[in-house]
Amino acid sequence: MSRYEKLNVNELRAKKIILDRGDNLSKTMVLEALKATINYNVADPYTVSMGILPAGAELVATIVDVQTAFNAGTTNVLVVGTSGDDDAYVAAGDVDETSAGVTIVSGKGKSVSADTEVFVKYTQTGTAATAGKAVVTMLYVRPRS
Repeated sequence: MSRYEKLNVNELRAKKIILDRGDNLSKTMVLEALKATINYNVADPYTVSMGILPAGAELVATIVDVQTAFNAGTTNVLVVGTSGDDDAYVAAGDVDETSAGVTIVSGKGKSVSADTEVFVKYTQTGTAATAGKAVVTMLYVRPRS
């Protein structure tokens, strides 16, 4: 079971999103995003950098848009995380890599205390994949400077 709640796109469209930091939002928050594309044939070490989450950033959600299904013979695994924890934000099993579609993984307010580089990683086993493409967007808020 994932550490994060899965939300589907229709549920998200129907909900009003309220960000509650526990302090009545006394600071104005800025919504920002990191975005990267990963393909089935990504070179070793099978990762793509999304960029840097700035110190103080609070994760809102990670959106994984599988635009072309990944088709390796045995397993297709896409995770999003850091160099120290490769599935910190999206874990194996959170996304169905074998079907085109959008999955939104809630961040549950997870935050970073220092600038943190975020990576998307794709691994496969069995017969090598001949197709697969995903666009990953990470939404986060940070206090306005």
